[in-house]
Amino acid sequence: MPDPRLLAALGLVACVLLACSNAFIQDDAFISFRYAANLAHGHGLVWNPGEHVEGYTNFLWTLMLALPIALGADPVVASFVLGVASFALTLAFTYRLAELLLGSRTRALLAAGLLGTNYTFSCYATGGLETQWQTCLLTASAYLAPPRKSPHPGSRWERRDNVG
Repeated sequence: MPDPRLLAALGLVACVLLACSNAFIQDDAFISFRYAANLAHGHGLVWNPGEHVEGYTNFLWTLMLALPIALGADPVVASFVLGVASFALTLAFTYRLAELLLGSRTRALLAAGLLGTNYTFSCYATGGLETQWQTCLLTASAYLAPPRKSPHPGSRWERRDNVG
């Protein structure tokens, strides 16, 4: 059987390509783009300069988009790159978390593959909003949280749990 790490890398590339082929942009993303652009151009987090009304619901994402906009990037392209990177990281954290929980690289690969090929999940990699970034942070938190009890005696999770 081929090296599971090679299969995981190839699967990740295939899932990223799938997400790119399902690319779309949500109309609500343009609200965040406008707030981020006004921030990047020195007007603050406003819809219109001089009108201080908060109309975005994704503060961190809007801040993250302001930097590429300030550097001259198109916000649609910046959100696409950030979304696809978040998608890939989510799949990597899913693989690692499943490996810990299931005690099997094969099962972990299956779990990450099923998630990565889910149509809705892969579409939202490019939607322009914070959905993938939020999912990435949640999955990373689940992976990095200290384990409490191993479901598989002798698994890597249990050994990690016993480290002083």
